[in-house]
Amino acid sequence: MSAASPPLRVLMVDDSPADVDLILRHLLRAGYRIEHQRVDRADDFGAALRESRWDVILCDYSIPGFGAHHALARLNAATLPIPFILVSGGIPSEHVVELMRDGARDYIPKSNLDRLPGAIRRELAEKRRSLVGSGALPLQAGGRGPRKPPRRRQ
Repeated sequence: MSAASPPLRVLMVDDSPADVDLILRHLLRAGYRIEHQRVDRADDFGAALRESRWDVILCDYSIPGFGAHHALARLNAATLPIPFILVSGGIPSEHVVELMRDGARDYIPKSNLDRLPGAIRRELAEKRRSLVGSGALPLQAGGRGPRKPPRRRQ
């Protein structure tokens, strides 16, 4: 990521500040500039979805009184096109499958955070392709942002 690129806006759903710091260090090492917010309660998650625009949501599986299933259901109900990536310790495979079926885009074990920057890049590229395909974001020549109107010949 270049210094001129906008920061990656990350909503972190995790009850461990130490784990969030570890994840952020991996993303900074990968060259991302980060703006983030950490939430660990359902009402804070809902407020964060309403009050800010996020590029990606990174969610721990198990948080007391809250967790990935609940967060993903709230995101789906809000119909926001934000990639949702599970970043957690061990999750039973049947739960991963269920969450992926419900819309989670990837599962990155906290023991393998080196995969996270690539997963985020892939999801952001897919989101952009989807927005271009739907006409919500025009494609400029070379695939880089909004198209400029054609110049008229005099």
